[in-house]
Amino acid sequence: MVASASQPFWLRWDDHGRACAHAPDWSARLADGTGVVLDCRPAERARPKDTGVFETAARACTEAGWRYGLVGGHDPVLLANARWLSGYRHPRHRLQPTAEALLAAFAQPRTLITGP
Repeated sequence: MVASASQPFWLRWDDHGRACAHAPDWSARLADGTGVVLDCRPAERARPKDTGVFETAARACTEAGWRYGLVGGHDPVLLANARWLSGYRHPRHRLQPTAEALLAAFAQPRTLITGP
């Protein structure tokens, strides 16, 4: 992937006199020039009208020469772990001497096992 954007554009269309719009969740440009557009919606959160919106987005992307994908839910254990770990982003967990040592130790790319 060489570039990505969150909610990169709006699709607008007319559905039998009713104005409709949808902003896909993600867009990416791959190294080979391929465009990829993704919507992310767990199946349990999808509403009946969402099906038509996602089908319209898929058709529009196909017409533009892009790939389209609908991504469902993630592993609940992975999500629970990510939520728990995200708590460590709080400033109270940043111990300045430790943070500086880690930044210095890994300033140049290397494997984790190599260490400082």
